[in-house]
Amino acid sequence: ALMCQSLPSESFHDVWNPAAALFPFLLLIFLCWSVACGDHRLLPATALVASFVTQTHLTYVVPAAGLLLVAGAGFGAGLRQRDRRPPGLRRWLLAALAVVLICWVPPLLDEIEHSPGNLTLVLQTTTRQQTTLGAHVGWHAVVRAVGITPWWLYQPRSEWNRKADVRQTPSSARTATAIAILAALGLIAAFGLARRRRDLASAAAIALVLAAALDVNVAQTPDTRLLAATVGYTAWWGSTVGMWAYLVIAWAASSAIRARAVSAGAEAKVSAIAARRRLALIVATSLICLGGVAATGSAVASTEQPDSHYRQYAPIAQIVAALDRSVPSGVTLRFSLGGENISTQPMEPAIRYGLVRHGDVPLSNGALKRLGSHYLLRGRHYAWFVYIADGAATRPGMVRVITVRFRTGFGSNVFSAYVAKVGPSGRLRPRLG
Repeated sequence: ALMCQSLPSESFHDVWNPAAALFPFLLLIFLCWSVACGDHRLLPATALVASFVTQTHLTYVVPAAGLLLVAGAGFGAGLRQRDRRPPGLRRWLLAALAVVLICWVPPLLDEIEHSPGNLTLVLQTTTRQQTTLGAHVGWHAVVRAVGITPWWLYQPRSEWNRKADVRQTPSSARTATAIAILAALGLIAAFGLARRRRDLASAAAIALVLAAALDVNVAQTPDTRLLAATVGYTAWWGSTVGMWAYLVIAWAASSAIRARAVSAGAEAKVSAIAARRRLALIVATSLICLGGVAATGSAVASTEQPDSHYRQYAPIAQIVAALDRSVPSGVTLRFSLGGENISTQPMEPAIRYGLVRHGDVPLSNGALKRLGSHYLLRGRHYAWFVYIADGAATRPGMVRVITVRFRTGFGSNVFSAYVAKVGPSGRLRPRLG
């Protein structure tokens, strides 16, 4: 919850792909850590979640690949250390392979049916020669993610905040703490390898791999006005990187303290009184940790800002309700957008979603790339026409069903919705009913 902005339950909104994969990506980190530690029964779940996050958005491809590499290396090392394979390993491997095939058949079919396919387009995009933001901007992202105060400990001012964040040179204190944290992770990884502690080595390796992946993702972002701005959302998962790094260091420290206590207790042949004292210490430490988690959550929540579109929620709900009353459910309609400004631009997809939720099929030109052929107009018959635009002007042949007025940070806004039935000849019939 520390990585997401709250949204009112009554709002109509779409979910961006980078946001949709945030929590599955966090799950993937724990799954890969578990697999690296030898839990072969999680192989199918890991394959499923990895496939989901990589197909959701390109920003997750590099970190997901790094996570799978660490998981595979740790799992392979564990097999070499064992005298025999764990029971049922082959069955779980086959199940994971089946999951991979099921998840990747649709993209492969798309490659066969279309030329170029989506995977080819992604490859062409990522290998195209162009000027990028550069290594120094990628390093800024890593420093912002793990250096004090890290991204995960406060809410960004807006969903686009990080596009400017990575362009600014971090303070020397933030840079120094980031270097110290990365160095600590390196020491934990080295200690884990030396002591054959796969749990420590793989956890620290995951943190380092994620930091490197964040650096690569941001550094390789094209340095054009439009594409450079995408760092505003492709770096959202940087909060997860910092959170995991701090978690690994805290867990390694607690493991060291616990190991020392157990060793000391064994040497002293702990008495009953000493054993009770140690139990009380464990309970007290656990309560302190829980209090720390609660305090951290409270501190982060106190920095939360309203969603940048919250002023549009009420007008959107009013427009959708008016269209629900005016247009029957289950009809195919033409959905068209007129003049709009930066304040009213987010309203179109939300109103479209409202129509779909009502059971209607809103067709429009240009829908193929974003929505698919199901919503593409291209000469298809429709029984109703819905038009939304700035202002409250009269439109010939249409009925204005609602006009909403509201203010945003960009000023006052007037937005209207118009409807009309469409006769067999294609002519508009303004009378409703």
